[in-house]
Amino acid sequence: FFFEHSDTSPVLVLAFVGWLLFRRLPRLRRTLGHRGSPLATAALFATGVAVFVWSQLIAGYDLQAVALFFEGLAVAHAFGGLPALRIVLVPASLLIFAVPIPAPLLNAIVWKFQIATAEYSGFLLHLLGQPALVSGEQILRADQVFQIIESCSGLRTVETLAMLAVLMVDLFRRRNLHAALLIGAALPVGFLVNGLRALTLIFNPHSNIASIHNAQGIAMLLCGVLVLYGLDGLLERFLPQRPARRYRPRV
Repeated sequence: FFFEHSDTSPVLVLAFVGWLLFRRLPRLRRTLGHRGSPLATAALFATGVAVFVWSQLIAGYDLQAVALFFEGLAVAHAFGGLPALRIVLVPASLLIFAVPIPAPLLNAIVWKFQIATAEYSGFLLHLLGQPALVSGEQILRADQVFQIIESCSGLRTVETLAMLAVLMVDLFRRRNLHAALLIGAALPVGFLVNGLRALTLIFNPHSNIASIHNAQGIAMLLCGVLVLYGLDGLLERFLPQRPARRYRPRV
């Protein structure tokens, strides 16, 4: 669920989107009555319908997430105008995580992740005094050959941490540079944590058991969340903080 390399997790993405929208309900209620331009609403709605029809014609059903993005903006704009549109823009933008990367590009990215993770894990083994030879995505040891397979490449870990970073930014009301640095940290943190995950799999003789394999992955994912949380605390300490702007309805 968390570590597949080629498929997205629409249910997980929708859960994140639903949580962000739930947190925004009081603000959305205050925008009711500020109806937006009918022309702009119709344009957003028509774009969503066009994307949906196109997804049916080409059997690209993952594009329905893009259609939902435009339809969500259309509904917000129709009932709350531009203030509501701004409120739902961030949750709606998370739907991009439900759209899979095109297969040729995905394969290229995953391969790069596999090679980099193998090199990183081999470096960690040498630091621990464990002789190993890295060949492509394989780590050769005296008693075993460990391969960084696609699901261990770390791409899904990076994507999941990026979504969790967005939730953290929203929960703690981070803004501007603070928010950008925290979300941007998902890539290096995800990569470093995934390398440690590969190391634990190498040393665990029972890592070929699916339940243990996944449990180790989830444990390292939680470590990544803790690292992001610690980084958030450091940024809060050293960066100037601005109070979040609140929408005030017109009287």
